[in-house]
Amino acid sequence: MEDPLIAYGVLVFSACLEGLALRAVLKEAKTFKPKGQNWLQFIKRSKSVNHIVLAMEDISALTGLSFAFIGITLSLITKNGIWDGFGTLAIGLLLVVVAFILFTEVKSLLIGEGADEATLNRIREEVDKVEIVESIVDLKTLWVGPAELFIAMKIVVDHDDTARLIAEAIDEVEARIRSAVPEAKLIYVEPDLYKSKQEQAEDDAELQELLENE
Repeated sequence: MEDPLIAYGVLVFSACLEGLALRAVLKEAKTFKPKGQNWLQFIKRSKSVNHIVLAMEDISALTGLSFAFIGITLSLITKNGIWDGFGTLAIGLLLVVVAFILFTEVKSLLIGEGADEATLNRIREEVDKVEIVESIVDLKTLWVGPAELFIAMKIVVDHDDTARLIAEAIDEVEARIRSAVPEAKLIYVEPDLYKSKQEQAEDDAELQELLENE
């Protein structure tokens, strides 16, 4: 190495740029990060793929620059270029680790992730408080954005309930869920009468036959 100052200059300049980029990402991420949640918890629980990927990329870049700095410094001190090679290998290993972490954290978001069990329990508790709702037949959830949860459910009502009562009950269900889970932006509630699995299967078969005959 003829002029180590050039290498150090490049590393310092790169670190400044990556530091500014990380600062911008964290500043933007604060608008999504719940109060009382640290950054590690945010990365593990956040539904914003962009913030997770950008934050991890900038953190890994700064860490990689540190490895390069240490490798060059040890090479200069020992007069042995092997340390620079070790620094390069450490950067490669770092990229593998970061790629694995990103894969683990965002794969479910990319293919579709529903609400966690605690959130599902809160939804069920709020629905159970609505007087004319007898039970929940089916409940599906899906994160469609960093702070936007889609909810679809089928509720059981009594066959004597009027359309007005059912409509008011659905409005109450939606209001209670939004109060308990602010991220719930899209809520679809379908009323139905209680049927056993066999009865439901028979009704589905009859309807299918009717449609085919048309």
